[in-house]
Amino acid sequence: MKKIIVEVCAGTHCTMMGSMDIMDAIASLDDEQLGLDSQCSIEVKAIPCKGTCEHGKRSPYVFIDGELIENADSSSVMSKIIELVQQKTK
Repeated sequence: MKKIIVEVCAGTHCTMMGSMDIMDAIASLDDEQLGLDSQCSIEVKAIPCKGTCEHGKRSPYVFIDGELIENADSSSVMSKIIELVQQKTK
């Protein structure tokens, strides 16, 4: 099974900038809305701060399959997840 790993920074500044809202948005969607089937799954996890930010200027940070998304919001993260789901289920 193919898996998409979504890591959301749970550091103080990213949390204040909405990283937990991103996690909630992902969790609220079901497999059908994301276009998932039995061949692909999504693992979402909160991670400790990796020190990526420069004084919090571009937070919150989300890593999707290792790719960094700066200044992330629910829309940009969802778009990337859907793009990867489509690639992995072809």
